[in-house]
Amino acid sequence: MIMGSSDRPKRISRLAVLLIALLMVGAGCVGYRDTDSEDVISLDGAGRPMVLVSDTRRKVDIEWDGAFQIVLPGNYTTGYRWEPYYDDAFLMLVSRKYETDSTSGMVGVGGQESFIFRGIKVGEAAVQFQYARPWEDEPLETRIYNVTITE
Repeated sequence: MIMGSSDRPKRISRLAVLLIALLMVGAGCVGYRDTDSEDVISLDGAGRPMVLVSDTRRKVDIEWDGAFQIVLPGNYTTGYRWEPYYDDAFLMLVSRKYETDSTSGMVGVGGQESFIFRGIKVGEAAVQFQYARPWEDEPLETRIYNVTITE
């Protein structure tokens, strides 16, 4: 497909919106408490709500093109990583980021891994996370989040 000059501004503006959203998430953007759930709602770069999923709640409800974030505890220094498995017909992984809990640069300190997904098709899907070392056959832990995407 040859990109015409009219396609270029759309592509650039979408990239700008995505970058702004990621910067806002990283900076701990403004949020409020949803009265119907325990999830914290924040705004992405386009002003749309993004659900911040608590680990105790494994059911996620979003609208089409809505986003949600899951943050899981981990420790990269042990070789373990959270690996997400999901149906890419319904969900798109927008961002994956690991941050250590140490501000002093200490070795062996744990941290948190953040995953941001966007709903790209109406329906139901699951995101399964396996906490495992790449060279081992069995994960140490598995967590499943069920996602419903509505219009």
